[in-house]
Amino acid sequence: MWKWAIFVPHPPIIIPEVGRGEEAGAAKTVEGMKKIGEMLKDEMPDSLIILTPHHAMARGLNVISAEHFSGDMGMFRARECKLQADGDVELAAELVNYFKANGLSVTCSMRKAVELDHGSFIPLYYLNKAWRELPKVVLANPLGLSYEESHTLGKLLRLFDVKDKKVGAIFSGDLSHRLTPTAPAGYYPRAKDFDAAIVRAFKTSNADELLSLSEDEIERAGECGLRSALAFLGMARGEAITVLSYEGPFGVGYCTALWRS
Repeated sequence: MWKWAIFVPHPPIIIPEVGRGEEAGAAKTVEGMKKIGEMLKDEMPDSLIILTPHHAMARGLNVISAEHFSGDMGMFRARECKLQADGDVELAAELVNYFKANGLSVTCSMRKAVELDHGSFIPLYYLNKAWRELPKVVLANPLGLSYEESHTLGKLLRLFDVKDKKVGAIFSGDLSHRLTPTAPAGYYPRAKDFDAAIVRAFKTSNADELLSLSEDEIERAGECGLRSALAFLGMARGEAITVLSYEGPFGVGYCTALWRS
């Protein structure tokens, strides 16, 4: 059965080994990630499906299947910060067949070992702190999907028969990267409105406003998490979502949210 789903950001700086004190600038986000760990401490699933916009992408949804996943924060000055998890190859294959049967464009990358991207590593870091181990993992990159297809992806996931497994879902994504004049991707005056729309959508568990955004408005916001957000909303199917935090430090929007079955 589905246990829960979370929407989380993935800034490396919120990992203490990377931030080295600078994570204090995103204190609400760090607290939100810790809160998720506390709330899910006794709810470790058998397998985790992670939607990340920073792994290998392809046409449609790219499911990344492997026997083993591992990674570290070496490119962010913390090579000693490492994680590893077994992959759920059987679940990955079932998902690919299920999505294809339901008309969703999907490809599959199959390897023996795969490196975790930071969009996967960072949420796993905080969950590993709570669980002291990690369940089996399947990764998927939604960037090859349209926004409507991303919402459909979430709906399909919710209806997917996980049989006798307990499964959780992580929807990884940052919001606008253009919130302030010093933001890394430049400044867009309406970027805060874009982020507010996503937070509002989570609080109402309704994707209509996000699906009505124009391509120009989305492009100007400089986001990487809208598809993950829409899939998360599709997964919740109108049921209550708890928003744990939102803030925009460093010119980038970060939101943490939880849905429970």
